[in-house]
Amino acid sequence: MSAIRTGKALGLAGDARLTLVHAFQPLAKGQTFYARLSPDTIDRYVADERVRATKELIAFLEANGLNDHRQPVRAEEGAPFEVISKTVEQLKPDVLIIGTRGRSGIAQVLLGSVTEEVLRSLNVDILAVPPMH
Repeated sequence: MSAIRTGKALGLAGDARLTLVHAFQPLAKGQTFYARLSPDTIDRYVADERVRATKELIAFLEANGLNDHRQPVRAEEGAPFEVISKTVEQLKPDVLIIGTRGRSGIAQVLLGSVTEEVLRSLNVDILAVPPMH
C-alpha cells in the first residue's frame, strides 16, 4: 500500500502504464500432486486460487482507496522473486516500485528478503518503499 501511494505521490505512477503484480503460491498444490490427482484437476485448483488471489488483491486496493480500475492487476503463481523477475522481463518497466516488509535482525536473516534479492539481481530502476508505521 505504501509503495503504491509513494509512487503516485512522486508522479511515478501518474499517467504511466502501471501494472500491479501479486505473487501467490497455492498451498495445497503439492498435496494434490502427491494425491495423484489429474493434471486437469490441479490446473483447475491453481486457476481457482488465481481468481481468489486476484479478488483479494482488488478488494484490498478498493478498501484502501487505491483501485482506480485503470491499472491491470495480475496474480501470478510462484515465489515472489520469480514472479517479479519474470514480470520485469516481460513488461520492461522504466521503474519497479516494490514495497518492503520492514523486517530486520533475525527475522530478515531467517526469512530472507525479496527486496534485497530484487535489488541485487534485476537490471531495472527500483524504488523500494518501507511500510509506514
